[in-house]
Amino acid sequence: MTKKIGLHWFRKDLRIQDNLSLARIASQVDELVCIYVYQGASNQDSVSKLHKKETVGKHRLNFIHQTLHDLNSTLNGLNHRLVVLSANEYEPNDALMDIVKTLHVTHVSAEWHCGFNERKDWQRCKDAVSELNPEIEFIQANSSTLFNASQFPFSIENMPSTFSPFRKKVEKYCEVKQVNETVTALPFMCDISAIKNIININELLVEPNYYQNLCGGETSAQQQLARYLW
Repeated sequence: MTKKIGLHWFRKDLRIQDNLSLARIASQVDELVCIYVYQGASNQDSVSKLHKKETVGKHRLNFIHQTLHDLNSTLNGLNHRLVVLSANEYEPNDALMDIVKTLHVTHVSAEWHCGFNERKDWQRCKDAVSELNPEIEFIQANSSTLFNASQFPFSIENMPSTFSPFRKKVEKYCEVKQVNETVTALPFMCDISAIKNIININELLVEPNYYQNLCGGETSAQQQLARYLW
């Protein structure tokens, strides 16, 4: 029986809790590798050269570093580590393809994101991976919204054009989605010794925050949520 090898691509969903795509791939494969494609800070003077890719300044980069360290710590508790790959600003899929080929990946997952560039990146990933192996399975789920579009009591064409009428109808006819169960176990981690371009996460330096309550990472986010709500 062929071993099922999973690759979960962390993008903007740098968390374990309420991460449906991670939970799904974890339940379907024998071994798993969790990756993040690191592109570093952008040159703010060359936005046009980035083909309208999003730019990353030093403060946001520091927030991302904090979040990656926190995610890696959480994965360590599940006998995993976050594999941070180096990629240039134009072809992050090259880093993904290297892992797919090296580890003979059978399943690829990532959280759904509404952004135009994010959806385009996912489609490019699917196209490239499918060309390499049309049998690879793709898993994508949306854990970033309170409701699914299928719950709306109106068609997209008849959606209210302003927020208040939309909110009133949704509150009356829809129920907030249940939070997905937190992942408490993951499959064995793949042997990554043959993977190229891995960044030592300890080299991603973190500077102190000016606002201490605005630290990156799921742990800080949960603390902030509890402080704000309760």
